Amino acid sequence: MQAQSNACTIYIYLCGSNLETKQGLAGKNLDELLEADIPSDTKVVVQTGGSTTWRSHNIKNDKLQRYEVRDKQLVLLEELENASMGDESTFKNFLTWGAGEYAAKRNMLVMWDHGGKSADKVCFDENFDYDALEQTELASAFKGAQLPFTFDMVIFDTCFMSTLENAALISDYAQYMVVSQEVVPSGGIDYKALVQDFSAKNNKELGESICDSYLAKCKAKELDDAAELSFLDLSQTNSMIQAVNDLCEQFEMTQDAKDATFRIENATKSSAICGAKNISNLFDLQGFTNATEFFDDSPSTQKVADMFDEFVVYKITGNKTESAGVSLYFPFNYDRQEFQTYIKTCPMEAYAELLKSRYSNLPAQMLEFEDRGSITPDGDFKISFSEESARYLTSVTYTLAKQSDEDPDTYMLLGSDCNIKQDWDHLTFSSDFYPTWPSLWGQRLLTSIVLMLPHVVAFSAPVRANNEAWDFYAVYAFGDNYREGEYVDGALWGGLDANGIPSRNYALLEGGYKIAAYAATSTKKEEVTLLEEVTIPQGTSDEDANHVEEAPLEDGRYRFQYVATDIAGNSLTSDYGIFEVSGGQARLVEVQPQ
Repeated sequence: MQAQSNACTIYIYLCGSNLETKQGLAGKNLDELLEADIPSDTKVVVQTGGSTTWRSHNIKNDKLQRYEVRDKQLVLLEELENASMGDESTFKNFLTWGAGEYAAKRNMLVMWDHGGKSADKVCFDENFDYDALEQTELASAFKGAQLPFTFDMVIFDTCFMSTLENAALISDYAQYMVVSQEVVPSGGIDYKALVQDFSAKNNKELGESICDSYLAKCKAKELDDAAELSFLDLSQTNSMIQAVNDLCEQFEMTQDAKDATFRIENATKSSAICGAKNISNLFDLQGFTNATEFFDDSPSTQKVADMFDEFVVYKITGNKTESAGVSLYFPFNYDRQEFQTYIKTCPMEAYAELLKSRYSNLPAQMLEFEDRGSITPDGDFKISFSEESARYLTSVTYTLAKQSDEDPDTYMLLGSDCNIKQDWDHLTFSSDFYPTWPSLWGQRLLTSIVLMLPHVVAFSAPVRANNEAWDFYAVYAFGDNYREGEYVDGALWGGLDANGIPSRNYALLEGGYKIAAYAATSTKKEEVTLLEEVTIPQGTSDEDANHVEEAPLEDGRYRFQYVATDIAGNSLTSDYGIFEVSGGQARLVEVQPQ
């Protein structure tokens, strides 16, 4: 086949992964393409792979297949031996083939699948143990393909990929990028609008149209609360990188290394992406610069702030999303290999040096108790840490378990919470235990904390809704203090898979739904029993159907244990505080060694 003379080509790298196997999401986006009235000057080509099961269009799971969308049909062009869509050579071959067969005056690339929680990987192939394209592989594939053109636009229809690091990678190969800082709801972008608009609009108009049509699609499915999409001008990437690097150099010059990294860590936590579904190692760059202004002797952030209008051309946000358009990596959940890889590829030398000063050469034991558990004169359960622990302690939470009525030696886990009196200056923490627990439609939730920020904490808990397995996700937003807060943004969520990849599947409970929570039968969250199903009354509003409230704990004995976490994600647990709950009051009666 000879190279095409068409004006526009859209190349779609469709790694179906478990999104297709479980929900048929890739096939649904193909349906949108087949419904579109594609202009005669536009070609759309698709490579499929990455799923153990394809639910539609007779797509094979044991082959790589290449199609053209033509006359509202998916026309098979060729089949290749199966290979990982997460492998550099597979992606490079797709680019080389597409450029050789379909190069046009204007060219667009769409990457479809999961994005990694740290935006360091994309396209997870289910057939090859979730092998994914790492940033170094993406860069090598683009370079090796030796494309005869620069893409007008690269779109990541994936979660979390709107980062300065990804912009640095793509900027040599594309003029613009459309990406999300958040989890992308399951429907993804509007492919029908995309292919119909490409040739009719210039790049700026097209970028805005993609963002607007995406938000409209999310709203139509009532999934717009955490929707976010950014349209970035990649020609401004190097200027933004230089501005961030200069800011980090100012931190190094105005503060000693230890104090500088502490300040940066506090600023990143204050600016972590806090749309309702976020669990990533990423923070909002503009929120970070705003947070640094509250520090004494803070460096000037004006240069970074000035760059946003040039770099982030356009963005849309949902009702609950506060992100400004572009993120940066920070190891909130530290992974040594991920961190070392990042340091080697970080485009900002000064930022990499600050991270290295904090996370390199970590000792084997970072946390040490001075008091593993005692009773204060006020009757609180208290712990404290050594002075050296201050450098490494990142959070203190607790788990709560109820003594079995049948066997006093058996305790049943209720879950995790973080309503604790915290004295970080003296590394002392004491209980603020009030005998209530998060509840949904009268059923106590088996909670896990998935995100902690200065003013919000996000929980998830396993449930069954209409006989399907879900996690229920809710954010607790603090008021003037923890007690005066409220639960917001409740929704069903597909949770994390075995590889730690967040689901793109969300839904709201509605009137008529049947809901059942799980209760633990031991101190292990995996050992559970399903509670009796409850039917949500018809006519219940979405807000009320998804509302979590604090319900009183029944009388009995409860075991309270602190969990301290260091910057590498290691946990240290305290002794047990035994509380007796009676008539809505809790009393600490003893401390037991663990």
